[in-house]
Amino acid sequence: TELGLGAVTGVFTSVAICPFEVLKVRLQLNHDLVDAGPAALLRELRSLVGSEGLSGLYRGIGSLVCRDVPYNTLFYGSYESLCTLFMRLTGVQRKEELATGWVFLSGGLGGCIGWSLVLPFDVVKTRVQSGAESRALPLVRRIVATEGVQGLFRGWTAAGV
Repeated sequence: TELGLGAVTGVFTSVAICPFEVLKVRLQLNHDLVDAGPAALLRELRSLVGSEGLSGLYRGIGSLVCRDVPYNTLFYGSYESLCTLFMRLTGVQRKEELATGWVFLSGGLGGCIGWSLVLPFDVVKTRVQSGAESRALPLVRRIVATEGVQGLFRGWTAAGV
C-alpha cells in the first residue's frame, strides 16, 4: 500500500512543485543576482513567463516525475520496512511504541536509499530546468559520454547527508 501511495504522491507533488523548482534552479544559476529575496523571485518569474510562457514553469516536468515517483515509492517503502525491522529487533508490536530514534533512523535511511537510486533523474531535471538542455535522453547520453556514469550522481554526498 505504501508503495502505491508513494507513487501517487510523487505525481501530485511533481505537478505542484515544478514551477518552484524551475525558479529555484534559475535563481541558483543567476551569478549576477545581488538580491535573492522576493523581488528577485518575481523578476525571474516575469522573465521566464515572458520568454517561454506558462509552459516554461513546467520545464523538466517529465524528469521531475521520473525523480519523484520512484523516490516517494522507495522512500515510503523503505521507511515502513525499516520501521517494521526495528520493531522486530526491539520487541514492540506497533509503530507508535517504537522509540523516536528508530523512527528517525528509518526516515533517514529511507531518504538515503531513495536519493541514491533517483539522483540521476535529479541531475537531468536540474540541467533541463536550467534552460541549458531541453531533452532528457540526449542529455543522459551526453553526460555519460563526457563525464562518465558518475556524472549522473553529481551531488550524491550532499543529497545523502
